[in-house]
Amino acid sequence: MCKRDQPAFGSAQSSLWFSDLFTPRPSLPLPLHSVMPYAIDCRPFVYRFLSLLQEFSNSLILVKSIHAQTITNPVLEDQLLATKLVRTYCDLGHVGDARLVFVKFSHTRTILCNAMAGGYVRNERYHETLELFKLMGSGNMEIDNYTCNFALRACMGLFDYKMGREVIRRAAEKGLESDPFLESSIISFLVKFGSIDEARRVFDTMPEKFVVC
Repeated sequence: MCKRDQPAFGSAQSSLWFSDLFTPRPSLPLPLHSVMPYAIDCRPFVYRFLSLLQEFSNSLILVKSIHAQTITNPVLEDQLLATKLVRTYCDLGHVGDARLVFVKFSHTRTILCNAMAGGYVRNERYHETLELFKLMGSGNMEIDNYTCNFALRACMGLFDYKMGREVIRRAAEKGLESDPFLESSIISFLVKFGSIDEARRVFDTMPEKFVVC
């Protein structure tokens, strides 16, 4: 069961404890506000933060502290790091914190939107998933097979046949319906709503049926 959303950052005590981790262990970086000027290449520091998030992804306190370390530095402007933060917060059930990271970007990439949409689905926040899907469709943001997959799963969760059909139509327009994982979701959607014959036709056209089996 997902945990309830909490405030965006941990207590002062937990932040101090995490700051301590940066000093005695040579494998962890120093606080970046003291060592990283804005003019230098941020990529090594982004990769270091990504490594930290991977290592401490099961600890909400440490994830929040890593997030706090990024705020005073330009690394959080990197959408790859933001995507990892969004996924990690959502995996911990803290969708509100993930949302705070997501909304900081006025021009988001598809990968970051998909991370947010996938987090909504994993936490059964299906309405938010579809709102994001519609927002992506109404702007200049490209939807892809992952976007449609998450949207279809949300439609199944809400038992929304009409919207599911719209997602399938949009996928076909984009030429995405031949993706094996999306096809699997389409088949699940059709079976859920009793369109067995249509589901069979989709299955028969799949070149990689082992994905569904």
